[in-house]
Amino acid sequence: MALVLVVAVLATAAVLGYALLAANTLQAEISSNLMHAAGAEYVAESGVNVGMYYLQWPNAAPANWTSTAGYTLFATAVPLNDGTQSNFNLSVTANPQPNTYTLQATGWPSTGSAFSHTVTATVTVHRAQIPGAGVFGGNIIIPSRTTFTSNGVSGALAIQADGAITLGGGTIIGTKSSAPLAAGSYVVPTAASVNYYGVGTSGGNYLWTDGTTLGTPQQITTNTLTATNLPAKLPSNPAGIFYHQGNLSITGNVTIAGTLIIRAGALTVQGNATLNPASQFPAVICEQDAIIKGASHVLTANGVVFLGTGFSWSGTNTNSTFIVNGALVMPAGALIDSSTKGTTTVTYSAANTDVPLLTTFDQAALSIQTTSWTQ
Repeated sequence: MALVLVVAVLATAAVLGYALLAANTLQAEISSNLMHAAGAEYVAESGVNVGMYYLQWPNAAPANWTSTAGYTLFATAVPLNDGTQSNFNLSVTANPQPNTYTLQATGWPSTGSAFSHTVTATVTVHRAQIPGAGVFGGNIIIPSRTTFTSNGVSGALAIQADGAITLGGGTIIGTKSSAPLAAGSYVVPTAASVNYYGVGTSGGNYLWTDGTTLGTPQQITTNTLTATNLPAKLPSNPAGIFYHQGNLSITGNVTIAGTLIIRAGALTVQGNATLNPASQFPAVICEQDAIIKGASHVLTANGVVFLGTGFSWSGTNTNSTFIVNGALVMPAGALIDSSTKGTTTVTYSAANTDVPLLTTFDQAALSIQTTSWTQ
């Protein structure tokens, strides 16, 4: 009986010892798995944060991260360079909303690890926007019969100039800023860096607001545009981008439901012209001057107007009017003609100045906001 009891006790002790050893081994394995899983999660989060950084500072992104079609950023097996073998894959795609992106990063705690974790985030990059009714890249003189107003919009300027603002008899209603642009300020495009939406020496394509659909601009082939020879907007041109190579004159009453682009020439209005661009598109981009010629003529632009060399008057212009409901943007050296009996009124509109693709470069990032985060 004593022998049986001893054997039973030893057996029980062996079973308990084995169970304890197995439990400890399992606990160690669980701890190791949790550590690797946590490591994969942290690496994935690091990948998303790297993507957010490069969205704010796109010029700093490695060249091979920006060369994959369909992606704003794309990279694989990026090491953390922290002494471990941790690495991540990253993809960043643009969303239909302006300056909004989806980032997805998958992280591994070590090369060849069976553990991985994926984090998906949606972010909005807040970039410097057109800040006021008149935005100029250099010195500007505001002549008589010319009014710039911030329209009472909170935070909006009547005029911002990267140079001196001189009142030559004109009127400024609201705040003005005449100082060299500080970091983070809106940078006025030049005639070379403004976005012509696919219009070069011939028509190309532009990007629609969904971030994926390409539109094709339509050419105005006549040098004199009237209501009868304005091309009808095609389905392939959802934003209504119309362009002309060289000087273009508008006569009679012409309304364009879209954007007018003039390359290598000036725009002359000898009638009543109205431009109503699509949301997030400019009203007029003219490489040279916009000119109102003659009396009792009106040019109305309900959006952003970019004039490469300025605005001028021609002939007897009594009772003629240039109206901008949005913003007038001109680079350094562009001028507003003072020899006028007509009037110019530029009124700031926040809705009409939301044109994120006006320039071929990214404006300075002011902040980035995360709108969703999925582990």
